[in-house]
Amino acid sequence: MFKKTLLVLLFIASPALANEPSNYKEKIKKELVSSLKDPDSLKDLYIGAIVKDDTPNEFLDSQAKDRWVACVKYNAKNSYGAYGGRNTHLFYFSNNEVLGGIKEDELVKLGVNNPSQYCQA
Repeated sequence: MFKKTLLVLLFIASPALANEPSNYKEKIKKELVSSLKDPDSLKDLYIGAIVKDDTPNEFLDSQAKDRWVACVKYNAKNSYGAYGGRNTHLFYFSNNEVLGGIKEDELVKLGVNNPSQYCQA
């Protein structure tokens, strides 16, 4: 009985588990599909594990308190109707809502150090 109670208390007290965005993969896919030129062309979708992100940076500092990030890789058709190659984005969450997805190379320009650390499969 003591072990079960302790386990439940640890689960409730753990901020990482308590604040992790729910259904993040579905939310990312919905956001991604809505932004594509041809939503039916999405293929090779990979959504990595979501992790707590406390890394300070200019772009996201206002939402740093409860921020989570997941690596997303995919291929989709471009404006010319051809597949443009594999894209890598980081999707950010705060308060269980998608803040947005940003291309990996754009994050570097915005001052995010080593964004590829979130894309280790």
